[in-house]
Amino acid sequence: MLNYIERDRYAAAWHLALSGLRRGEIAALRWSDIDLNSGTIAITRNRLRFGGEVVEGTAKSKASHRKLPLPDTLAATLKAAKGLQAADKLSLGAAYQSAGR
Repeated sequence: MLNYIERDRYAAAWHLALSGLRRGEIAALRWSDIDLNSGTIAITRNRLRFGGEVVEGTAKSKASHRKLPLPDTLAATLKAAKGLQAADKLSLGAAYQSAGR
């Protein structure tokens, strides 16, 4: 199954989901929450869509606020996603809109 998702543009989201993160936690994740040097991910927010409205807030509970280890395979996938975003930014120029995610 992982071979299939590696070809998906959103492979990083799939890997995060398979690592146990909830959908809202993945959607709220920002690059500032990921520390590739220390190998950790900080989960502090939740972001969900209800109809046409996007609602973002703090994580579900105190237990939901956590810092998780970043396995090497997930770190590599996230680095590739960051590279893909950089390529998009370069190709789109001024039209590129970054949300830091």
